[in-house]
Amino acid sequence: MAPHRGFTLAEVLVALVLLGVGLLTLAGETGRLVRQLGRADRSRRVSEAAARQIERLRAEGCLARVAGAEEVGLGGKGGGASLATLAWEWSTIADSAYAARLVTVPVPEAALVPSFARPSTLLTAVDCRR
Repeated sequence: MAPHRGFTLAEVLVALVLLGVGLLTLAGETGRLVRQLGRADRSRRVSEAAARQIERLRAEGCLARVAGAEEVGLGGKGGGASLATLAWEWSTIADSAYAARLVTVPVPEAALVPSFARPSTLLTAVDCRR
């Protein structure tokens, strides 16, 4: 009798089940990766806006020290869905030297910011003695 060629029905079914499990795992991981990339992009936008604001505070600190706040949105500063609020205030640390405190407060929306996101604070000193 000649040997049989090919696969048995059981072998094909096991292979299909393993392929299905692998594809489902891949699909789940792809969704998680897309969410993480979105969070990273939102974090980058807020960080860039905070860095620009700190530079403005340093550049204009000797001329005018006014507390303020602004929204950072998906479309940049003030545009699109709100991602965070940047709030800043000034204090005197020495004769003609001032400290600017910038607080970044994430928007507490479950779809945009994970629940563990906390406000962050940046400090900078401006020396106006020239």
